[in-house]
Amino acid sequence: MHYWHKIKKNLIILLLLLFLPAMFFMLTSCSIIPGIGQFNPGDDWELEKTEHFDIYYRADSYAEENLDDIIPVQEEAYLHILEQLKVQFNDTISIYIYPTPEDAGWDHVQGLAYNRQKAVLGVYSEIGKSIGVEGASAHEITHVITWNAIGKPGTTFLNEGLAVTMDGVWHAVSDPITNLHQWTKKFLDDNKLPTINEMVNNWDSFSGLITYPVSGSFVSYLIDEYGIEKFKEILVEAKKYNFNSKCQKIYNKELNELEQEWIIYVGEITASLD
Repeated sequence: MHYWHKIKKNLIILLLLLFLPAMFFMLTSCSIIPGIGQFNPGDDWELEKTEHFDIYYRADSYAEENLDDIIPVQEEAYLHILEQLKVQFNDTISIYIYPTPEDAGWDHVQGLAYNRQKAVLGVYSEIGKSIGVEGASAHEITHVITWNAIGKPGTTFLNEGLAVTMDGVWHAVSDPITNLHQWTKKFLDDNKLPTINEMVNNWDSFSGLITYPVSGSFVSYLIDEYGIEKFKEILVEAKKYNFNSKCQKIYNKELNELEQEWIIYVGEITASLD
C-alpha cells in the first residue's frame, strides 16, 4: 500500500508540474489580450457623459481638472477613426482614466482596450498621458471600433499597426522622432529592422519601441497605396499561418514584394522630410 501511495503521490506532483506552467501561460496571455478578458472597474469613479463616451475619472485628479481639454480631443479622434476606416459605429465607449500607472496596477504609462465591453483604460497625469491628448487619443479606441465594426483582427502586427496609424505618430522618450516612416528608416539604417514575417510570427520577441512604430509605418503604406477596403480585408483574414497567401489574394503580391515596395516608399517619404 505504501508503494502505491508513493506512486500516486509522485503522479500528482508530476501533473501539477505540467499543469501549473500551462496555467501561468494562459493567465499571462489573457492579461495581454484585454479585448477577450473582462474588466472590473470598481466603484471609485466620477462620470462625465459626452456624445460618444462615458468618461470615468478619479475625483480631484489632474484629468478632472482638464476634462474640457480631454473631451474634444477624444471626440475628434472618434470621428477621425470612423472617417478613415469608412465604417459605421454608433456605440458609446467607456474611458477609464487613471491618475497614475500605479493606480491602474501598471509599472509605466500604457493603455488597454477591452473590446467586447467597449471600454478602454489610460493614464492622464502631468508626467505622462496615454489618453486624452493628440497622438495618444485614438490608439485604444481604434481597437474597440475595429473589433466591433470590422471584425476580430487576425494578427497583433496589423491590429497594433492600425491603432498606431490612427494616432499618426509614435512618441519615445529616447528620441525626438515622431514620424512613423522616419522611425522605420532609423531602424533600417541601424540594422535593427525585423522583417514583416518575423514581426507577424514573433511579435513579443521584439521591443515594442520597434514593433509599434514599424507596424504603423507598414499599415500606413498599405492604406495609402492600396486603400482602406483591401486593408480591412487583410486585417481580419490574415493570420500567422496564411499571411503570405492573403497578401497574394488581396494585393496580388507576395509579402516580400510588398515589403520591398514599403522600404522604397519609406525612403521616398523620409527623403522628402529632410
